Amino acid sequence: MIKRVHYLFTGIVQGVGFRPFIYRLAVRHGLAGFVQNRPDGVLVEVEGTPSAIDSFFSSVSEELPPLANITGVASSEITVICDKEFKIIVSDNAGQGDVHITPDSAVCADCFKRII
Repeated sequence: MIKRVHYLFTGIVQGVGFRPFIYRLAVRHGLAGFVQNRPDGVLVEVEGTPSAIDSFFSSVSEELPPLANITGVASSEITVICDKEFKIIVSDNAGQGDVHITPDSAVCADCFKRII
């Protein structure tokens, strides 16, 4: 059985390597889908076996990047679309912004280019 889960992570999840972190975890757990920065947080959709998705979600909190801080997670099961791979997709700039950047570190040059 395959399922697909939509997550929206909020908190300090941009400018701290969160998307590459999510990508590595998804690939490690054999999941398809995508990760995307949005004005209201980071959107993640994963598709795979229920046990792989559960392991992926557990790994997010257990292995969180040092500067990241998740303050909220909304999740829901959605329709399976049979993705074949996991991707980091272009940021979505539409909607109400609620991005938190850690005050104790600088945004890396690559991340700063994505914000502009």
